[in-house]
Formats: sequence, C-alpha cells, structure tokens
Amino acid sequence: MSLSQETAPSEITSPVAWAHDSVTGWRPGRRLTRLTYELVKGFRPHAGQLARDVVAGIRQSVPEYERPLSGAFGQLLMTSTQTVLLRCNDALLDPDAPRDDWKPVFRRIGKLEWDEGRSLEALQNAYRVAGQIVWRRGLQYARTHGAPTEVLRWCTEAISGYFEELAELSTEGYLAAKAESSGGLELKRRELVRLLLSGPGSDPRTLAGAARVARWQLPEAVKVIALDGCPLVKDPPADLGDDVLVDLESPEPCLIVAADALPALPLPGWRAAIGPSVSPSHAHESLRVARRALALTERGLIPAQPVIDCAEHTIPLTVFADELLIDTLIERRLAPLQPLSASQQERMLVTLNAWLATRGRVMEIADRLHVHPQTVRTRVHRLTELFGDQLDDAHSRFELEVATRAKLLLCAPPPLPR
Repeated sequence: MSLSQETAPSEITSPVAWAHDSVTGWRPGRRLTRLTYELVKGFRPHAGQLARDVVAGIRQSVPEYERPLSGAFGQLLMTSTQTVLLRCNDALLDPDAPRDDWKPVFRRIGKLEWDEGRSLEALQNAYRVAGQIVWRRGLQYARTHGAPTEVLRWCTEAISGYFEELAELSTEGYLAAKAESSGGLELKRRELVRLLLSGPGSDPRTLAGAARVARWQLPEAVKVIALDGCPLVKDPPADLGDDVLVDLESPEPCLIVAADALPALPLPGWRAAIGPSVSPSHAHESLRVARRALALTERGLIPAQPVIDCAEHTIPLTVFADELLIDTLIERRLAPLQPLSASQQERMLVTLNAWLATRGRVMEIADRLHVHPQTVRTRVHRLTELFGDQLDDAHSRFELEVATRAKLLLCAPPPLPR
C-alpha cells in the first residue's frame, strides 16, 4: 500500500537523511513517526496560496521580474509553482513512488531566462526568495500544528536542499545557453544598434524586445558617443562592459550608453563626442549632433579635446546646424563692414562682438580688448555710423550678435593637425 493512501504506517521514511542528489528521487534514511506523515499530508491544500505568495514575493523583491510576472506569464508561473510544491509534497509522502525527471525542465528555465535577457543574478535571487517564502510558511505551518523540534529541523533541511538544487539546475541551463550564444550575442547587439539608429520609426516594443535579446537594459534616455580616430594610432576600445553598445564597423563608429550612467572612456587614439540625451527611439538625433561636433572640431569651430561634450558647445552646434542659413545671415547683417579693409573689418568685428556682449559698457570693452577707453569710443562711434538703427533694434541686435560670433569662429586659425 502506498504511503499516499489514506492509511499510513506508524513509522514512515523521513527526508531528514535523504541524499537529494537530484530532483528525480530521494534515498530513504532513518524513520519518523506518523506525525510527520500527517503534517506533510495536511500541508497539501495550502499549496495554491503558497504559490501565489511566492509569485508576489518575487515580484516585490526582484525588480527584473516585476513586469514579466504580471498577466498570463505570472499566472503560468503561479500554476507551475503550485505543481512543483504538490509534487514535492507527494515525494515527501512517498519517496519510492516513480516520478518524472525534472532536471531538463529546470535547465530549460535557465535557458529561457537567458533568452529573455534577464540576468543570472535575478534568476538566482528569484529562487532564493521563493525558497525563503516556502521555508517561512512551512515552519509556520509546522509550529501551528505542534510539530516537535526534530520535524522543524527536517522541514528546514528539506526545503533548503530542494530549492538549492532547483537553482543549481537552472543556473546550469543559463550558463550553457550563454556559452552557446556568446558568438551570436555580438550580432544581436549590433542589430540593436542598427534599430536604435534607424530613426524615429522604431517601435518601442520592438526596441525593448531587441534589447532583451541583446542582453542590454533599455534605459529611458540614451546618449550616443560618436568616435573619430586617426587611422595610424587608433586601437579598438578596451572592454567597456555590457552596459555599453559598441559599433566600430559602420562608417560612423559610435557607442550607445544610458544617459544617466556615462562610463569612463578608455579610447586611446580616438576622439569622442558625447551627443545630447534623448529617448531611445531618437538615438539617431544624438548621433547626428555628436557627428557635427566632431566635424566642427576638425575645423577649429569647437576646441579640440579627446572627449567633447556637446552640452558644453550648444552655441556653435546651433549656429552651424545649417551653414547655408548662417552664411546668408552673416552676409546680410555684416554687409556694412564690406567697404573696409581686412584689418579694419577684423578690428570692427571684435569691437562689435564685445559691445554686444557687454551692452556697450566702454570700460569693460577696453579691458576685454586691452585697448584704451578712448580707442573704444572711437570704434563704437564708427560702428554706429556703419550699422545705424540695427544697434538699437532688439531683433536686429540679436541677429547681429549671432552673425558676429559665427564670423569670428569662422575666421579663427585652423587647428593644429593631430
């Protein structure tokens, strides 16, 4: 007669000494009284509520599972957890009863977690949380029914050993899947870069799915770092970590990072321009601005540095966003300087820029230009003759200031070659 039937022997096999080398079976050890059997059997109706508690606990304690465990997937996990608990309960009641080999099942769980893009730490934490919840509920149940100390110790060992083994099996499956897909992961990350830079038409759900497959946590905002290197000295960047998407194969090499977690950039031989923060679906805009920063740096319109932060150079990036328009503005607003010689134009342009920047304060202009105040007054008088009402009209003055700064940047000496 099976131990799972209504009539149980006065002494039954105890799992306290079982060698749980797999979830496929337990080897019997010494024996306990009928009380243990009745306690285990009486716990079976509680499996459903315990499964719900396990799913809720994982959602609350492991952030990576908060969203996946809602809806149909959460219901599926709850049903699976309940099944595991019931089979475990039945195995405790009758360790000699035949049952399925669950090793492939839990290794498969680990593989699925890798495929879904969740971390191994999250998977292991989920098992840890599940084991703790089952352990607490089991001890609470045993104490409520007056179980002796030996039975409590048995519950602790049995539950801990069971969930440790399940976690080990899923970890094996996770690591095996990771090893198999290590070559393909790079391709998946390249595909994610392509999607991110393809334009605003990228569907957010498509991006989120591609990010999971590529093992990349999709942030709320990203920055694209455009790269430009001297062919004679540039080396591939050092390992920048899994948080950085790297694309060095395209004509416009770049990195993509979370906007709030900009890493150190060990990029010997490369010049980098950090684009503005944008949503993932507008990553191409960040790259466009960063590429413009590199181009303006080559022309000397932005100071040359190994790493250029576009946020610190918004004026030249804005002014030279459309050079046809800025050339038109320069030609129209600075036309009064055309009759002057080149040296006179330069002096008047520098003085006009200082006058606009200081709102006409003569002493401050003199300090900026390192000239006598009377020289400033003479030049300002000449500017008044040349530009007339433009200096008094707010709109004209703004356009004049933009045109003046742009002209001065364009007239700056070219940068030294790298």
